[in-house]
Amino acid sequence: MNKLKINLLGTGVVIKRILLPESVLEEWKGFINPKSSLTKALVDPFFYYKLKDKRYNCLEDLPSEHCSGIINAPKSQIEFWFNRKKVSKINTAELFNENLLFPLFHLEKTSTSFVSKNGIYILQNEIGTIGTCELMVNSEQLTIDDFLFETDSLQHNTFIKNISYQNQNLAFVKKDTMITYQIGFEV
Repeated sequence: MNKLKINLLGTGVVIKRILLPESVLEEWKGFINPKSSLTKALVDPFFYYKLKDKRYNCLEDLPSEHCSGIINAPKSQIEFWFNRKKVSKINTAELFNENLLFPLFHLEKTSTSFVSKNGIYILQNEIGTIGTCELMVNSEQLTIDDFLFETDSLQHNTFIKNISYQNQNLAFVKKDTMITYQIGFEV
């Protein structure tokens, strides 16, 4: 068994759909300034201090489902490691280039966008190591045709949200990022 490791470096996005009951959201609206909205309050750290709810001390404590990935940006890169050796390093611009006669990798757009359901969403842009994924494989060599990149888009930004090798999803190991931008919106 050989270890395949993929590092996603650069600019990433995290989209969270908040899964709070409607009764809790209505109760929280009483703590909000009438000139503001609930989506703005959820990203404000002082809102949770005013709320004084032991269950929810910050945005990270809210129940949510999330989708994340690496954005197609000039400084975003993907590193491929095989048996502790760096095999390849590509920019996401090369991966998403539609003008190539023969694309390097297989890209598959998701059939339904993550933001298709009604609800409150939090969008976070981050920078750093967006993710490290690993998989133990039986093969002795890597082939480009065995990779499949699943993509999604939001606000004219396309991002890779899942990578699979020979129809096996790579296991997420870790990430080390810093949030650069955060906003809430409602669908």
